[in-house]
Amino acid sequence: MQIYLATSGLCLILRTKAISIRRIHQTIVKQILSWHKIQLLGMQISIRQQHNFAFTYRVFLNEVA
Repeated sequence: MQIYLATSGLCLILRTKAISIRRIHQTIVKQILSWHKIQLLGMQISIRQQHNFAFTYRVFLNEVA
């Protein structure tokens, strides 16, 4: 499971073969809690299936001033 912050805006990109939304949510929240000045804007998850049966999840975040 790979998690990284996209360069264009605060969009969390998660690539994984797991399709459990609960597991994805737990992983995302755990990762976000380790970042400073970043909060979860909402679980706006878009799922895009790729040719190798991996899924890409996009979660939009908000920067805290």
